[in-house]
Amino acid sequence: DHTILLGRPFMATTNTLIDVKNGTLNMTVLGELVFTSVREAMSSSSVNFIEECAFIDLADPFVDEMVFQEFEDKSLPVFEEEDEPLVDLFEVGEGHTRAETTLELKELPKHLKYVFLDDAHQKPVIIFVELDNEEEEELIATLRKNQKAIGWSLGDIKGISPSTCMHRIILEEGAKPFRDSQRRLNPNMMEVVKKEALKLFSEGLIYPVASSEWVSPIHVVPKKGGITVIENDKKELVPTRITTGWRMCIDYRRLNAVTKKDHFPLPFIDQILDRLSGHQFYCFLDGLSGYYQ
Repeated sequence: DHTILLGRPFMATTNTLIDVKNGTLNMTVLGELVFTSVREAMSSSSVNFIEECAFIDLADPFVDEMVFQEFEDKSLPVFEEEDEPLVDLFEVGEGHTRAETTLELKELPKHLKYVFLDDAHQKPVIIFVELDNEEEEELIATLRKNQKAIGWSLGDIKGISPSTCMHRIILEEGAKPFRDSQRRLNPNMMEVVKKEALKLFSEGLIYPVASSEWVSPIHVVPKKGGITVIENDKKELVPTRITTGWRMCIDYRRLNAVTKKDHFPLPFIDQILDRLSGHQFYCFLDGLSGYYQ
């Protein structure tokens, strides 16, 4: 890997002079000479942005204005030929826009009940049965007003725009990317992976890329259900968690090993209880498809 200095047109515009021996950088902005000590700038850069260079944005507005004026009257050529897809990972049939889901309501305890936020009865929520009519109407009205924040399927999860907030995985200093080879899967497991990948792809949660610095292998593991009692080979009744399906997961151990640790990602349980104490009503949100969160 080689480190390069970007922005050469900008440096030419500002008549930038770099003194490597003395570690200084001089540039002319609006007839004024701007002097910078490169060593001091690099040493004072925040450790939270270790992967970014310290920079000077004093002249950026003027550079942007010059670039805009230069290309304002120039239009880009129109290409009639379409680019070839980067990777043919998925073969999606016609009319396949999003995964079809069937609503299955589980049996609730006697103190809870289902109510629906839509006329088609496809958006259920669980509320307390002993709420009076006024309380129930206020609760349902609030939920309907904010139902964009609730998800009943993967397609309902709109996410956060990268321009507002973007998640970054901060790696340890000196960490090198690793591309692990894919483990061999039998035909049944391959079908599980294909269906899961198509579902995530159709909902816009994943997308194909031509290459990636990090590649982790895919595994298929049994999904356990509730505990039931079965008879073993010795005619003994033993509690067992039966397998209800298969789950696709990715082995991120190599990536996790070089990821900077966040030792306090969640508040302590006593802090949570202190915030809840003294309130008359409680509510909670269950994460949809929590495995991917």
